[in-house]
Amino acid sequence: SGVTTVTGAAYVTGVALTTNGGIASSGTTSLTGAAYLDGTNALTGATTASGGFTSSGVTSITGALTTGSTVAMTAAVTVSGNLAASGVTSITGALTADSTVALTGVVTASGGMTSSGVTSITGALTTDSTVAMTAAVTVSGNLAASGVTSITGALTADSTVALTGVV
Repeated sequence: SGVTTVTGAAYVTGVALTTNGGIASSGTTSLTGAAYLDGTNALTGATTASGGFTSSGVTSITGALTTGSTVAMTAAVTVSGNLAASGVTSITGALTADSTVALTGVVTASGGMTSSGVTSITGALTTDSTVAMTAAVTVSGNLAASGVTSITGALTADSTVALTGVV
């Protein structure tokens, strides 16, 4: 129930991982089963969660995060490495990413989304807060934003784009 600190590699392969106090990992973290993290989570190495990733606390990822299943984050999320998700991605808090973001499933960011790297979204992106993207953005699904939307790089979309706030 306290903070779990892993200074080397952490491998959890068969079962769900539940931490109530958060997890801090400075090495490679590989989660094959579902991960449920409700405290502060600081992952400074590459992180792979092939079984899904759920966080209700502040999540900070310095290395790349790759997940092949559902990603649900309800607090602020900072990714200074890459973020790649092939499942449903739901972010209630703010998402800040300064490298490549590749989301291939449905994406909901109700707390805002900031990306300074290349952003590629294959599924629909829905956000009701600030969207700030400073590099190239590709959306092959729908893009719906009801908050302030600022895109410094190119925006390419092959489906519906609905922007109801300041653009």
